[in-house]
Amino acid sequence: QGEWVRYVQLRASRDSLTTRAARRSDAGQLSELSVDPHLATLPVGPHTWAIGGGKGGVGKSVITVNLAVALARQGRRCVVVDADLGGANLHTLLGVHKPHRSLTHFLNAEVGKLSEILCETPFPNLWLISGAGAPLEMANPKYSQKQKILRHLGQLDVDHILLDLGAGSSFNVLDFFIEAQHQILVVVPEPTSIENTYHFLKAAFYRWLRKAARQSTVRSAITEALGENAKRRSRSPRELIDAVSRVDPAAGEALRERARAFSPLLVVNQSRDAEDRRVGWEISKACRDYLDTEVRYLGDLQRDDCVLQSVSQKQPVLHLAPHSVFARDVEVIVEHMLGVEENEDDEGEASLSPTLDPDCPLYDENSLAVHGLMSDDERRAHIQAVWTRGRGGVERAPARRLEAASDQPKRA
Repeated sequence: QGEWVRYVQLRASRDSLTTRAARRSDAGQLSELSVDPHLATLPVGPHTWAIGGGKGGVGKSVITVNLAVALARQGRRCVVVDADLGGANLHTLLGVHKPHRSLTHFLNAEVGKLSEILCETPFPNLWLISGAGAPLEMANPKYSQKQKILRHLGQLDVDHILLDLGAGSSFNVLDFFIEAQHQILVVVPEPTSIENTYHFLKAAFYRWLRKAARQSTVRSAITEALGENAKRRSRSPRELIDAVSRVDPAAGEALRERARAFSPLLVVNQSRDAEDRRVGWEISKACRDYLDTEVRYLGDLQRDDCVLQSVSQKQPVLHLAPHSVFARDVEVIVEHMLGVEENEDDEGEASLSPTLDPDCPLYDENSLAVHGLMSDDERRAHIQAVWTRGRGGVERAPARRLEAASDQPKRA
C-alpha cells in the first residue's frame, strides 16, 4: 500500500511541477524548483484541456474552437484535437475545407508523429488535428491507440492543446477526459443536460479511481466495495470511498488522496438570466457537498444569435463577431482558465462551503441544479444529514422544513 500512496504523491507532484515549470520563461530556472528527484525525467509539455459533458448538442465543439481562437490571439500556440472520431466537425467550424491528413493517418502508422498531421487554420498560432474521414472502426480506438495519441500530444511544441470530445460516457470519451491535465464540463441550464452531466461526472470519477488502482489489493477492495455499494444502492463517490475504507483502510486512504486530485471545471452555456448563471454555482456546491468532488465553476456563456450565424458561415464567433456578448464571455472564460494554471496549487473557490445550510433552496424539489443527482428519498435524507451535521448532531430537523423542501411548486 505504501507504493500506491507513493504513486499518488508522485502524480500530484508531477502535475504541480508541470504547471509551475510552464510559467518559467527561462528553462534554466527549472533546476531551482524544489521537487522530488524521481520526477527529474518527467516531461514538461503543453497544457491539455479536455472539453466534455455527456450530453450532445450543448455546444462543446463551438466552445472548443472559440476558446482556442481566444488563446491564439494572446500569442499562445494552440492545437485543437477533434477527438470525436465518429462525428468530427471542428474543421468545418474553423473554415478548413478539407484537412490534408487526420488522426486516421497517424493511427494507421502512415505518419510517425502527430506534428506531421497538423493542419493550418486561417488563424495565427492555431493548428488543427482533425478526426474527419475516420472509418467506422476508428470511432472507438483501442486503449493502446488512445495512449499513443496522448503520449504524442505531450510531445507537441505548443502551449495549449484542446480536445473536443464526443457525446456520451463511453470509455473512449472518459479516457480522453480524465487523462487531460484539465477537464472542462459543458452544461446548458436544462434538466436533461444537467442530469447527463451528473451521469458523466460519476462515470468519469469511477473511471479515474479504477485506472488509479494499479495494485491488486486496491483493485480487489474497489471491486468488493462496488458490490457492497450496489446492494446498498449507494450513489455517491464519497460512499464508495467509505465502503472501500471499511474493506481496506489503506486502500481507502489511497483512493481518498486520488479523489482529491479529481477537480473538473464547469462552464454553463446558453445562459439567459441570473437564475441560469446561478445554476453553475449550485452544481459546483452540490458536487462538493453530496459527491465530495471539487467542481470549479469557470463561468457562463450567454445565449447569443451570433453563435448560430457563425456556424452557418463556418467561422468562429470571435472572428465573425469579435464584440458580441458570446465573444466577450469566451474571453472571460479564457482568463479564468489561465488563472487556473497559475493557481494550480490553490484550493480553488475558498468561499464554497463543503456543507450547505438546509435552508438553501439548492435541495428543494424544484431545484434545477440537482436534477438527476439524487432521488426524492435521497434528497430528504441528505437534507436531514446536513441539518444534523450543522446542528452538532441533533437528530431531527423540524418537519416543516423537510416538508417545505418537497412541497415547493416545480419549476416550469
